[in-house]
Amino acid sequence: MNKYIIAYVSLFENQLTQTLVEATSERDAMLKYLAAKQDIVFDEQELLGLEDVASLVEKCFDMDSNISVYKLD
Repeated sequence: MNKYIIAYVSLFENQLTQTLVEATSERDAMLKYLAAKQDIVFDEQELLGLEDVASLVEKCFDMDSNISVYKLD
């Protein structure tokens, strides 16, 4: 498992949060954060279109939020 910092901004609340997440990939870290901290869970059909970080960033942007991921060494 790798360690990642997830930064998330909700444009409704205009608040930045940064959280340490352990996961196997950047994408999985982002999905894990969204489920645990923002109560955003995607179903199997939606996950098919979210196969990489860029598509997940775009999906969050469509939901009026921004997300980024940084891998810690």
